[in-house]
Amino acid sequence: MKTAILLFLSGNFFLFIAGAFALFSRPRDSFRQRNKNSLWVAGSMLCLGWLVSKEFPLHLFESILGFAFLGISLLLFLWTAWINRRNKLTPIYSTDQPRYLMQSGPYQYIRHPYYSAYLLTFVGGGILSRSPWAYVILLLVLHIYTSAADQEEEKFLNSPLAEAYRSYKKTTGKFFPYL
Repeated sequence: MKTAILLFLSGNFFLFIAGAFALFSRPRDSFRQRNKNSLWVAGSMLCLGWLVSKEFPLHLFESILGFAFLGISLLLFLWTAWINRRNKLTPIYSTDQPRYLMQSGPYQYIRHPYYSAYLLTFVGGGILSRSPWAYVILLLVLHIYTSAADQEEEKFLNSPLAEAYRSYKKTTGKFFPYL
């Protein structure tokens, strides 16, 4: 079971890293900040993987719940990648002007589905590791993605798409759908 958990968690992380190269454009203006945050997130992934690899008693409910979070994360990431396959988004902390407002697929429900997918993986890994340190890591990446999401939303609110974005914000959650 532990091998399956590590393979699934590693698969999610590998897909996220590969996606960063394949799914996003590379504007020069965001290089330094993007790389700094990428190092923090990659380090967090390694720490979480290490925590999960440590010896811990497996409980059926926690295993199922952790796998469910990892599975939902993977599906959300793939759905978001599919929706964005023709229009590459700019990476975290880019200062470019938004060109369009995506409102289909997962964007019908949440404004930042990639970040949601990443966060769900860290939640699943935290459950599977059964370590309080995993939640410290989760708080770190939550801070990074909240900061990035806020910066992206500011870009929209200071662009010609501002009015459409204000309306869009009223019907969607930042990382999770409104209930």
